[in-house]
Amino acid sequence: MKRFQYRFESVAKVRKIEMEKQARVMAEAQLRVKKIQDEMADIARRLDDEVQRLQKVWQSGKWEDQLLQISSAFRDGIKKHLVKKKQELREAEAKVEVERRKLIDKERGRQVMEKIRERDYESYLEEKKKDEAKEMDEVASQRFYRNNLDGGLGGGGFEGEV
Repeated sequence: MKRFQYRFESVAKVRKIEMEKQARVMAEAQLRVKKIQDEMADIARRLDDEVQRLQKVWQSGKWEDQLLQISSAFRDGIKKHLVKKKQELREAEAKVEVERRKLIDKERGRQVMEKIRERDYESYLEEKKKDEAKEMDEVASQRFYRNNLDGGLGGGGFEGEV
């Protein structure tokens, strides 16, 4: 009997490649989220640094209105930048979720192909088992036939008959 050959091997390979590609796309989307989170943390750190700097100036008594205006404009700019990054983060997280769903769909497709492969292989093994049993029956039949032709049943009687 010929060896097992999966009838949908090319489809399974394509689905596997698509799944791997989708996993990379999702990983890139996750990296984008991480990058935005890091940027937001940096912005928040700069805002905190500015607030601490202002507190030190206030405590030192070197407070000037012009410094306050510059600092206020700087903090407003940082806050606007932070709001923008929060929006980017929401969009990036939504993209990760979309890519995750696509990956799940690709994985399901791969699993379906794997189940079909398993069923086909089980059918192959059953067919192989039947072929082997048929072959063994044929060998046994041939051996029985030869033994009976050579062994004396062809003579018309049983041993020990007078």
